[in-house]
Amino acid sequence: MAGCNMKGIIGTLRNLKSEIGVAIVLCVLCTWNECAPLKFLSDIDLSSYLSQDRLNGIAAFFAITIGVYIAVITVLATTEIGISKEMLKKKLDRPLIDVMIVGMIENFIAVGLAVFIPLNTITGYVLIVFLSIAIISFLKFTILLVVIFKANMNQMARDIDAEEQYKDSILAYLNNISRYCRKHMED
Repeated sequence: MAGCNMKGIIGTLRNLKSEIGVAIVLCVLCTWNECAPLKFLSDIDLSSYLSQDRLNGIAAFFAITIGVYIAVITVLATTEIGISKEMLKKKLDRPLIDVMIVGMIENFIAVGLAVFIPLNTITGYVLIVFLSIAIISFLKFTILLVVIFKANMNQMARDIDAEEQYKDSILAYLNNISRYCRKHMED
């Protein structure tokens, strides 16, 4: 059981490589401001840039994205879309679940930082890190949804074609039966 959980954690970390990478780069950039090329970071006044109106807008935006995540989770959990079996075969379900769950957590943290934590230099940089990785997660989520949408449309087209062929073959059989019955009734 523990091995299975460890595999799940490792798989989740693989799915979140870009978010982890960006978080590390931003943390290094934010803390290593004595370096000459990065000297501009110490000159940024986050309290004037991240005004209360801007923080409210950030909180509203990420609250909306949380709603989008929840809506998609609800739809996917309560309906069987045409490509559910294909998603499971191609193992697209795990990356989608990882991005949705981690994305919601990132968004909750970003909203919490923007609304509840007083802004200072450290919390400002932490907020920027979480805003950045939350945006990356939302972009990955959107890309996965587009992939699923395209695959679902292709599956629907195949299903419609198969249904049309089935109906046409049934109609042809019924016409043959009708002709056979008429022919034998006339005799």
